[in-house]
Amino acid sequence: MLSVLVRRGLLQATEVPDTCIDAVSERRLLQGLVDRGLLNWDRVFGVLEDEWAIPWKREPDWPKDWSERLSSAIRAAARQHEVVVHQVTGHWEVIANHPAGLAGFSDSGVLGDDVWEAFLCLELEGGSAPIRPVEVQEVAPQSHYGDPLQQLLLESSDASITDIHLEPMDGGGGRSRRRIDGRMLEHGEWAAPRWERLMASLLHRAHLPADRLRFPQEAHLEEGQRRFRVSLIPALHGTAAVLRQLPVGQASVDLEGLGMEAAMARRWRDLMTTTQGLLLVVGPTGAGKSTTVRALLRAADPSRRKILSLEDPVENRVVGVQQVAVGSGSAVSFSEGIRSALRQCPDILFIGEIRDAESATAALEASLTGHLVISTIHARSLVGAVWRLRELGLTAVDLASQLSALITQRLIRLGGGGRRAVFADWLLESADRDSVRSEQLPIAEPETEFAEALSAAQAKGIPFEKLVFG
Repeated sequence: MLSVLVRRGLLQATEVPDTCIDAVSERRLLQGLVDRGLLNWDRVFGVLEDEWAIPWKREPDWPKDWSERLSSAIRAAARQHEVVVHQVTGHWEVIANHPAGLAGFSDSGVLGDDVWEAFLCLELEGGSAPIRPVEVQEVAPQSHYGDPLQQLLLESSDASITDIHLEPMDGGGGRSRRRIDGRMLEHGEWAAPRWERLMASLLHRAHLPADRLRFPQEAHLEEGQRRFRVSLIPALHGTAAVLRQLPVGQASVDLEGLGMEAAMARRWRDLMTTTQGLLLVVGPTGAGKSTTVRALLRAADPSRRKILSLEDPVENRVVGVQQVAVGSGSAVSFSEGIRSALRQCPDILFIGEIRDAESATAALEASLTGHLVISTIHARSLVGAVWRLRELGLTAVDLASQLSALITQRLIRLGGGGRRAVFADWLLESADRDSVRSEQLPIAEPETEFAEALSAAQAKGIPFEKLVFG
């Protein structure tokens, strides 16, 4: 509601505080501006009715013919939000004493006998389109059409949906797309008023400040038993968001269970028992690196070894591992975290991701002090990861002496639905170290690195369509 008034010139953006992201705080702010003579309710109602085509009238003008068919739950919700519901020819009509009340009523839904039996769904028509009164729509049990974010998350509860993308569009409104088994598929478009409510709800649920929408932001959001990592970035037509679904629970996962061949799993279990060196898990976003790291840390047996992790932020709990949040969302900087971690005398140090010169230097220096360090890095190939470390400022001599092994992974899309990981690894021998030191590394495309894994999958009769890159 506030964004509409700012866009239509009734409010200045500087008059809108960060905390006004729900109907109650919006109403209090508007009432305060009216009391100070800066706003007029008639003008506010006129603009909002023109924008959203929703009728609201002063209470003396309310119709009094409440239908006997209304359940007590609807009556209670209507009274709470100062809304009247009555039946006219062919449909139900909802009229509010205040636009904030109508928004609050639509969020509350209609609850009867502990199931969602019906919901009054607003049909928003903009501009000069005729007013479409609210109509009762019968919906499936347990569905929720009040809060647009709640609706979106319920519609995206399938485990195969890994990402939800919210993208603003030219002219207002936006669209949602979802990544399912590696494919980016259209989900739907959102009219401007509902899109604004969706983004406001996202900011509220993720505890993100509305005054920093000009800057990238990250946060977490929980919905029932599910957890999402939320990423916001300013785009040309508004704020774009991505919600990535994170693993939940402490279900045991081992290397073979991820799809790793038995011989490779044995090699990496042996590597996790060593006392020093640098191990890297390589791949693009969404390839499953975090899941593989969890399996490697479990393979290291946290009950017998001191394992400490530095993550920005901590997303997946690993039993027995001391996990420390560092970086922008924490009071501990990355360099401070490294210094403190080394004083804890860990056997294994996990650095969540090598993403810049600071984290790359920290990982190398920790391995130089005689610790086993494991981390992840975004790169297309194993050799590409080495070149990436060189770009981040590590010398070829240091890499040749400390880099012990790398493992990379991708997901293959199965013909019957779902995905499966395939792996390729590189354990550095003397000749490999000489190549790293002299920077005479071969160029290997991902298709070449995964050729053996794909052949093994074919030999096992695993039906897959393609290798999913990224």
